[in-house]
Amino acid sequence: MAHVYNVINGKVKNVSRLPAIAIGRRKLIQRDTLEDWKKSNEQSDDDAMMQLSKTGAIGRMMEEDIHA
Repeated sequence: MAHVYNVINGKVKNVSRLPAIAIGRRKLIQRDTLEDWKKSNEQSDDDAMMQLSKTGAIGRMMEEDIHA
């Protein structure tokens, strides 16, 4: 979860900040915003598939948090 907060706070190199809504200590991400963010952060080099799989994992974690 720490990595997700780093992405939200813009602390991950070569990855744009992930927009989130703060409600108390929780951070919520709208599904459409997450999809747009994932598309904007896709890479064209060989590690793109690895980055997409990591982003997919982040998306699943955030979706679970939103629906919890």
